[in-house]
Formats: sequence, C-alpha cells, structure tokens
Amino acid sequence: MSKKYVYVLSLIVALSMVLAACTPAATPTAAPEPTMATEPTKVPEATTAPEPTKAPESTVDPMVELETAAKAEGTIISYGLPDDWVNYGGMWALYTEKYGITHADTDMSSGEILAALKAEKSAPVADITDLGLNFAKVINDESLSKPYKNKYWDEIPDYAKDPDGRWAAAYWGAIAFTVNADIVKTVPQTWEDLLKEEYKDTVCMKDPRESATANMVVLAAAYGHGGSETNVQPGLDFFKKMKENGILRPVAPSTSAIQKGECPISLFWDF
Repeated sequence: MSKKYVYVLSLIVALSMVLAACTPAATPTAAPEPTMATEPTKVPEATTAPEPTKAPESTVDPMVELETAAKAEGTIISYGLPDDWVNYGGMWALYTEKYGITHADTDMSSGEILAALKAEKSAPVADITDLGLNFAKVINDESLSKPYKNKYWDEIPDYAKDPDGRWAAAYWGAIAFTVNADIVKTVPQTWEDLLKEEYKDTVCMKDPRESATANMVVLAAAYGHGGSETNVQPGLDFFKKMKENGILRPVAPSTSAIQKGECPISLFWDF
C-alpha cells in the first residue's frame, strides 16, 4: 500500500475520533421495562376414567342353583352307591321324596370307579362316587372331581376332607368277620382262628389291588399282628398263609353272595 493511502486512512480515522469527541452526548433512551412473561397455557389434567360398572352380585343361594340344575337333569348318576350299602337306599328314597329326582347307580369297586373317572374325564357321566379314602390322592393329582363343600363342611375333620372341597369322607366303619351261622357252626373269634383247617375254602374277601375295602382288611390284619399303617407287612404275611392253607375262597363278598351262602365268612365292613 502507498504512503498516500495510508495517510488518508489515518486522517479519516483521526477525524472520526475528533467528531465523536465534539458531538454532545446523546440523552440515553430508557430501556423499555420488560413486559411480564405470558403465563404458559396449562395442559388440562387428565380426567380419571370412570369405574366400570360392576355386575350386581347374585342373590341366589348356591344350593338353590344346584337344586334347580339337578331337577332340570332329572336323575342323579352315581358310581359305587348301591341301595344295600350303608343305607344308601334309604337316603336315595328320601332324596326322591324331597326333590323329585330319581337315582341311577352302577356298583363298582374303587379301582373300577377310578378307571371310569379317568376314561370319562373330558365328558363326565357320574355326579357322585363312593370310593376308598386311600384313592383320594389320585383324585386330586389327576383333577378327577370338582370342588364342592356341603353345608356340614366345617364339622368334617381336616384329615377327612380336601381343603379345596374335591372330596370328603362320608362315613366310617370297622372291619369284621361276617359269618353265615347256618353254614359255619363255630364262629371264628380271632385272626389266628381263620387259619384253622375247619375254615378251609370258606373265607371271602375282595382283591386288595383294586378294592379299598380289601386294603383296609389287610391293614386290619397288620394291626392284629403288630403292624401299623406304615408297616402292613404283617398283614401281607398273614394273607400269604391264608392262601397257602387254602382258606380263601375266590368269591368277592357282596350282600347277594352272603345271602346265597356263597361266602360263609366274609372279611367286610361293619357299619
């Protein structure tokens, strides 16, 4: 850049400074007062969804509903509740008199009932069954029944019912020697008496593999020979002797078999 241009530039800068110095100071303009910030528009609070309308609670007694449904079906179907067992006949007669509902039973052993319940699980046929308490665990494990608690539920001991109502004991009995005195002249008094020669081919009992009654007979014999519910071996040993001695007769005891004389001595329940 030439000296001439530098000089001119310097002069202009100096002049500007002088002019600024000579110019009277301007009265400062007051800054406008800040305006109040506009309140932000609030988002409306969410409204609470209305409570769903509750269905009115049923005022109908469950027992009345059950009775109505039973009357509509017209017949109660049972397995293992024959008329000649623990006065079921009288019970069913009273049931028909009170509710006008008939009853149809198929008499079966506990093992047969269990097999039927398994086969009919997807389409149940029976309304009620009577089988041994020792089969109750299978009923629970395989969900073969529906929960139901009768009006006397609180009076049933805890050991004799399922907490959820899937089963409950209805009665109890004692194992006894049922003797046809027209055939057997000397009534046996003890388990050991049954091993005597005079009782050969006279003693009837059900099959312990499928009968709850026969299970209890073996347990009773176990108790009679020093065993217990956790040690039934003495009972098994006793019936092994009974079989070896030819005492057992291969006939399942029943009311008709006893009446016909087919079972001179039956190891059976006494209610």
